[in-house]
Amino acid sequence: MGFFKLFIGKSFETLEKKADAFLANGAYGSAKIEYERALGKLEKTTDGDQQGKSRLEKKRQQSMEGLAIEHKQNGERLLEAACYPDAIELLHLAQELTRDPNLSAEIEKRLAEIRNYPITSVLEDPPMEYHQEDGAIETAGQELYAFTDEENFTAVCNALPEEERKAYHSYGHTFKRGYIALNQGDFELALIYLSQAMDEEPRGSYIPLELATAHLNLGDHESARQLLVDFLKFHPDSLKTYYLISEIFWEKREFNAALELLESCPPEISTAFPIRMLKGETLFRSENFQEAADHFLHMMEIDGYDQIVAQSLAKTYEALGLPKQARDLYAEIFNSCQGCGSTIDLFVKQRYAETSFETGDLSPRILELYFSLTQEDPDNRAHYFQRIGRIYQLQGNDREARRYFSLAGKR
Repeated sequence: MGFFKLFIGKSFETLEKKADAFLANGAYGSAKIEYERALGKLEKTTDGDQQGKSRLEKKRQQSMEGLAIEHKQNGERLLEAACYPDAIELLHLAQELTRDPNLSAEIEKRLAEIRNYPITSVLEDPPMEYHQEDGAIETAGQELYAFTDEENFTAVCNALPEEERKAYHSYGHTFKRGYIALNQGDFELALIYLSQAMDEEPRGSYIPLELATAHLNLGDHESARQLLVDFLKFHPDSLKTYYLISEIFWEKREFNAALELLESCPPEISTAFPIRMLKGETLFRSENFQEAADHFLHMMEIDGYDQIVAQSLAKTYEALGLPKQARDLYAEIFNSCQGCGSTIDLFVKQRYAETSFETGDLSPRILELYFSLTQEDPDNRAHYFQRIGRIYQLQGNDREARRYFSLAGKR
């Protein structure tokens, strides 16, 4: 792996950059770990850099707040599924992570409500029914809790950056109804409310961004694009907007327009990780594979190893017909995930197995990986059985080869 290095031995600034990339992409748990590593490096290599320490501590807490919100949201989902013990555990974890008094109060309120549930409901986990018409959750005919529009709105706003969250709470009831509908997947209803809300609020609000999202989900890309382009005039640093417009250009195969858009973003975000990733993805989708590979490789040479960039580079190497280079990258991702105990992405498992097979790796490890994929990805089980059969055949084990070729032919 001569063209990039792992973060071991890197400066705290490099570790901080990696953490920043995780934070920007909502990977709060990974961001927290990297900020803590950066703090440890800072304490060992510098003396009295209080400004750097304060900055890292602030960012670390920001990642913890994001993680707390995720735990709370997942806890709410578990409550809706009547998985009370797991939900309570997640809510307690969220409360330990957050320093936001409002979020802490919300979690405490939620825990108090659960304590007031009938004890049999909590212990026996009976089926839960959701009544759309009155927003109430009931168990065995007994109403447990009624969610108000305001509470639903607060829940879906929690993951937003602070500035946006404050703005969203300042908008009227029409916007809140539309935003709830949007997050519940009722895009037609969201379109009605958000269109009305945009007329009620002054220009420069965040409402066009959400209205454009509704249009996109309904397949109206042109209306979405017009809204987003106008939105950028007021919010030129909105990373989400650049992503959404890029998606529209990709769909229309207007790749040069996408690159021009990304090149035109303000200097303060031009080197941001999401913008650089969008440039690389645009080059990849336009089938400029060598340029895309050079772009992703340059990112890792400048910033250090990053799994997101490594995965993009690996798929680009595959497109260039370089399975060995792709295999080496997938192996690096696979091994790093196993080493830290995190869940390995199914795509990475698939591509690591496939590129290993293409490069002649018939080892027990790859055979075991294909067996694992037959369980994790049943839709492609026949293909994996074909691969298993072929590996046994190449090893000279014709009996096992026939067995798995036979399994591959069964539906």
